[in-house]
Amino acid sequence: MSGESKKKILVVDDEKYITDLLNELLSVEYTVECANDGVAAFNKINNGTYDLVLSDISMPNLDGIELLRLIRNSQPNLSVVMMSGLATTDNVIDALNLGAAFFIKKPFKVNQVLDSIKAKLGRVQTEKGAQDSEAIITDINYLILSNNYGKMNEIKTVLPVCNEIYYEILKDEKTVKNLVKIKQFDDAIYRHSLDVGIIASIICAFRRVKAGTLKTITLGGFVHDIGKLNVDYNILNKSEKLTPEEFEQIKMHTFFGHNILLEENFPEEIAEIAFKHHEKLDGSGYPRGYTEYGIDPASQFIAVCDIYSALTEKRPYRKKLTPNEALELIHKDFQNKINFEIVKLLKLFIDG
Repeated sequence: MSGESKKKILVVDDEKYITDLLNELLSVEYTVECANDGVAAFNKINNGTYDLVLSDISMPNLDGIELLRLIRNSQPNLSVVMMSGLATTDNVIDALNLGAAFFIKKPFKVNQVLDSIKAKLGRVQTEKGAQDSEAIITDINYLILSNNYGKMNEIKTVLPVCNEIYYEILKDEKTVKNLVKIKQFDDAIYRHSLDVGIIASIICAFRRVKAGTLKTITLGGFVHDIGKLNVDYNILNKSEKLTPEEFEQIKMHTFFGHNILLEENFPEEIAEIAFKHHEKLDGSGYPRGYTEYGIDPASQFIAVCDIYSALTEKRPYRKKLTPNEALELIHKDFQNKINFEIVKLLKLFIDG
């Protein structure tokens, strides 16, 4: 890394062979210091400057969660990646609440450690873009902790993979910029958009789909409703039944979304998700009335997650449903309209 200073990492683990291994592994690209318990680590943090802390959870004197809590109080912007072979559900929830970037499960793979650190330190963003990105990550973590997605014991097994994808997606400043636009336009649409991406990512990660597909489907979920920015706000939030003319305006958000995403230089496959996520396999959807063979798999996937998310959220015109109530209604009202292989995956995950 000639010509620029190396980023500085503090590795914290009570097992010396782990700190020695990580020191050797990371020192090629980073300046590395080590500590063998939480107290020693916090003393180093108070007396030095670090770009990232890589910490075990289970340690004597001061464990990783308490260390993370102290870091958040003293240096709230310091990036922290957690490691553990014995993480509990409570550990996961506490760490997410405290803003941990990633979980790395021991025994770890070398590439997993390097990729997690690069995903966190490798982003080149403006200060404003970085702040917006972190705010979106906080919103994602809040939605995950609200636990509308299934059994937390199951969710925690795929959170490291999902978090890595979220950070990878939010490296892209145009993605961050457009998510901020959605949030400024309507917080409910923003939360729904994140919700759809989270649901999709959890199911995909659980089924171990390839990283590229996972990223495409997650990003498609995050921006699938961006076309609503060009729809009359009063119509979007109307509590009474829409008139036929008003519903035609709502339907236009698929065209608007497709155009916005192409104008913003998103990949065509992402724009297609915005365009086709309301199409139905039997041809009864919109905007084009495509049947099964005209709807790409990613759009079929987001269509299911979109319906489930909408049903489990409170809307101006109806109450929110429980996850199982939503699944019952999907089985009742959407036969032959959506891909029920995806619904099965959703049900498996919700049921744990």
